[in-house]
Amino acid sequence: MDEQEKDVTKENCSLDKTTVDAWHQFLKRLGQQLGKETVDRWVATLHIKKAGYRRLTLEAKDSFQALWFEEHVRPKIGACVDPMGASIRVTLQTGSSVAKRTGKPKKGSDQFKLHFRDLDPTQTFETFHVQQENLLVIKLLDEMCSHLRATKIKDLSSLAAPDSVQAPPNPIYVYGPTGSGKTHLLTSSALRLQKAGLTVAIARAELFTEHVVRAIRAGEMAKFRQFWRNCDVLMLDDVHLLARKSTTQEEFFHTFNTLHVAGKQILLAANCQPGQLQFIEPRLVSRFEWGLVLPLHSPPKKQFIHLLEQKASLLKFPLSPAIIQEISLLFSSSFTSAVRALETLILRLRLSTSTTKKLNSGVLKDLLADLIAQEKFSALTPDKILSITAESYGITRQDLLLRSQNREFVLPRQVAMYLVRKHLKLPYMKIGDLFQKNHSTVMSSVRHVEKMISDTSTDVGSSIASIEINLSEIHA
Repeated sequence: MDEQEKDVTKENCSLDKTTVDAWHQFLKRLGQQLGKETVDRWVATLHIKKAGYRRLTLEAKDSFQALWFEEHVRPKIGACVDPMGASIRVTLQTGSSVAKRTGKPKKGSDQFKLHFRDLDPTQTFETFHVQQENLLVIKLLDEMCSHLRATKIKDLSSLAAPDSVQAPPNPIYVYGPTGSGKTHLLTSSALRLQKAGLTVAIARAELFTEHVVRAIRAGEMAKFRQFWRNCDVLMLDDVHLLARKSTTQEEFFHTFNTLHVAGKQILLAANCQPGQLQFIEPRLVSRFEWGLVLPLHSPPKKQFIHLLEQKASLLKFPLSPAIIQEISLLFSSSFTSAVRALETLILRLRLSTSTTKKLNSGVLKDLLADLIAQEKFSALTPDKILSITAESYGITRQDLLLRSQNREFVLPRQVAMYLVRKHLKLPYMKIGDLFQKNHSTVMSSVRHVEKMISDTSTDVGSSIASIEINLSEIHA
């Protein structure tokens, strides 16, 4: 940052020093939150073009750096203030050389395209395992498809008649745990609507984000919006994965508005209700609640054998009753939500089984070793770590989340941060959100605990060992 100050002074002596100083002070504070190395790489390298009274114009070296700034720095820019506490207005530009590079593709170069994953043709309404609790969701989606198909083949004015089919709620928001069938039902709806000739934009939130990033880097946001805002139906799966992605959320907000105003159907799926979404803008959450929100339940374990037979039949890999029983016993003891793991197992069986290889519980466990380990891993949650740590130190879970600096709370809090980091491998920033601390505080706490563990003069190591024994019982 000192080098940048020198360059700025040489280049333009008319820059407002107070504004420039405020910017560099902001970078120092930002370094404490995001890490000095990260800030030096992504933020400090922004070129200061203009610095007037409480106004700052920066230039990014490319559109990707500009996107990173909008995603990670713009939400914090309110902390950039002058000595009097007044906010500095920051404008970001990209260089002219970037504009040339990201303009029209050169002749012979690859054209910008939005890539989508192929839909699984076996995931239809007919192959979805229906249970009583999910009848309402299935009925609603079936009626939605019927209505949209009707609008495609009939004159819209006829649907406005009193006896016409009632339009479905918009948006439709379905939520449920992994394995409840959210993706299956979105795919089923998309396949039926595509067959009727409608344009369906369907993707997971991760892919939507990828499209935004690629479009910005290629300077092709117009093409991105041309597709996403001109479809007949928008379906977005795993909406909760939009968390923290401010630029993506901004783009999805306008995409949602454009389609909703045009009367286009929107279907969303997530792992929780809209009101429980974390790090999603309130204006988006409120729009998710405009239509109808419905839960989707996972099938009970007693229906597992039926699901197993159905999956094997769809994948053209029939299983004997004895093997079905072996698989059922293994899954009932190893998995809480077995639908995805079940399909993975059958696919692996098809690839690995030969006439000379006899299937037994040992072979099945070998084929699923990674998924079983992942299931055990997911059984341990931050909440469980907090509860067991608090109990071990004779305090409450809430005590760990308070801001009290008393040693009786500080050490257990640091230990809890250490255990969450060690066993769940969560990012420091996410752990900070859990404890309402910045990520640098979490990093220093974890290092402090690691140092105390290696110090045999303290009993911290033995205390943590005792806690981990209790944690291991969750895995068992």
